[in-house]
Amino acid sequence: MFLSKQSLIIIFIALITSIFFRVKIIEELPLGTDTNHYGLKGFDDEPAHLNYVKFIIENNEFPVLKSKITDPDAFEKFEFEYHQPFFYYGYTSFLFKFLDLKQTNLLKLGRYFNFIIFLFSVLILYLIFKEIGFNQIQVTCGLVFYLMLGSSVYYGSLLSNDMLSWYLIWQIIYLLLKNPHRNWIYLIVSITLLHFTKFNVVLIYPALVYLVLKNRNHVTSYRTNLILILPILFSLPIYSRNLSLYGNPFPIGNITGETWYYVSNIWESLFRLKKMFYTFFFSMYFEPAKKLIYIFNYITYIWLIITLFYWIKNIKFEIRENQFINLLLVTNILAFLYFAIPTGIIEGRQLFPALPFIIYFMVLGLCQFLLKLKINEKYAPVIIYIIFLPSFIIGFYL
Repeated sequence: MFLSKQSLIIIFIALITSIFFRVKIIEELPLGTDTNHYGLKGFDDEPAHLNYVKFIIENNEFPVLKSKITDPDAFEKFEFEYHQPFFYYGYTSFLFKFLDLKQTNLLKLGRYFNFIIFLFSVLILYLIFKEIGFNQIQVTCGLVFYLMLGSSVYYGSLLSNDMLSWYLIWQIIYLLLKNPHRNWIYLIVSITLLHFTKFNVVLIYPALVYLVLKNRNHVTSYRTNLILILPILFSLPIYSRNLSLYGNPFPIGNITGETWYYVSNIWESLFRLKKMFYTFFFSMYFEPAKKLIYIFNYITYIWLIITLFYWIKNIKFEIRENQFINLLLVTNILAFLYFAIPTGIIEGRQLFPALPFIIYFMVLGLCQFLLKLKINEKYAPVIIYIIFLPSFIIGFYL
């Protein structure tokens, strides 16, 4: 067995902790922007995702986007997610009909659907961490990090297409790292499903093209062409429909109606960017805001700074995996800034497509830091658990 008994114990503890808080959110989080007895507020986009599923159930067809998020009644009608690809919503509506549930159970069905995807995501991250050369301690660190990451617990428990899109991206990452040409059929299926799930599919293409072409030879050239071409061909109906309805194959801009809508200029937007680190590490909407959580997050800020130094110092472009890792990470960061700066939407979850590699560098940075302090890295998984746990206790019980 790759993982030791000690590693399995700490992973099990982190898994139980993560499941406990995920189930609390699934069962107790209000729909919309109401708060529960913990002071935890619902996510304002979730009712719009729910309405997408309801529309399919009630009309047996996919909705057309007619509202903008900037409309005065946008957060009364909740129809501004109708531009999204339909796979998650269609499958959730199918489950609803197949299980013959009542309308009141639809919200929890969508949330528990994402809970099942979360369980699979733990496995795919384990495989990724092994593939990129982590030892058993580092694999344990990576899994504990993911399980205890507050933003993954919150956003991964909501009814939305995010959790499925992240899982599919991570599965594609694993298949690319493992062997893109040997896994070409699985890659085509996974990329196609991602096209049908969320427009963040564009984030994987620079790294996908790089890695597939880099390993191309006369034997695998036809597989390379199929990997790059077939998913786009299969998903053309989505983009043709969008072009016909909205004049844009990627109609994300159609939900705003304007560019600057949470900020008035670039300087205000850049000022808001400092919140990204908070929203990445522990993004849960407690009202009033728990100041102690901000204080504990300074530990993660220091950790992030250490990680940045480690990343800059150890970039090795001659290594295939590091080229792929850095390319996907930089692509995701640039895409995040491209969306965040003109809109003012600063949400750390938008970095989740590259989460395996963010964890990769943060774990290596922590282990190297412990080595400098002459502390055995076997303590790193426990340290990660202790770093993240207080925010959950503060948020839910203080």
